[in-house]
Amino acid sequence: MDNPWTVDYLDEKFSSPDPWKYLTSEFEQRKYRRQANVIEDRLPHPRRILEIGSAEGAQTAILMDRFNEARVTCIDISGQAMARARKMLLPWDDRVTLLVGDIAVCVEDLEEGYDVCIWSEAIYYLGAQASLNKTYQVIGQVVNKIRPGGLLVSANTIDLPQDIPEAEITARPLINCYYTLLSSLAYPASRSIYVDEKAGRIYEYQVWTFIL
Repeated sequence: MDNPWTVDYLDEKFSSPDPWKYLTSEFEQRKYRRQANVIEDRLPHPRRILEIGSAEGAQTAILMDRFNEARVTCIDISGQAMARARKMLLPWDDRVTLLVGDIAVCVEDLEEGYDVCIWSEAIYYLGAQASLNKTYQVIGQVVNKIRPGGLLVSANTIDLPQDIPEAEITARPLINCYYTLLSSLAYPASRSIYVDEKAGRIYEYQVWTFIL
């Protein structure tokens, strides 16, 4: 297959619950808390949050618990993942909007004025499917949905092991490219590097913060 990073690929991954252990891995939960900490430190009372690539809602639940005044709009390309998110996020049903769609297609239809956008472990799927020009265009459209003074927070794993399918799209030069593209559209406020263990392996990921 020339381009495996399609909705079919992700729906197949999510045919079984929690395929990447987002809900159960301390590695993943720590990553989500670190992003929430960044938001809490810089913008402690966000009212509107956009989460791109929300999967089954593991990070969403942390956001809802941490920011009890916020309304969160979640977007994910996998209907399988969103069906599970809908069930898990029922306690916050009045504050969560779930959208199934490809951000490259539906970004134009999103409202503007978000206080925060979280776009984690998903930007490299966009880059794998789109040209560099298209990727830059979509990133710019996302940035334009955030209000002046708002935040864009993104965590991305780098150089996944070669036996993991995403290895080819998480190569360091590609991740650095996405950081550069974002830095040209918003002020790069912080870039934190973490090296943690998950299931007996060591992984590096970075948490980026951009200010509009």
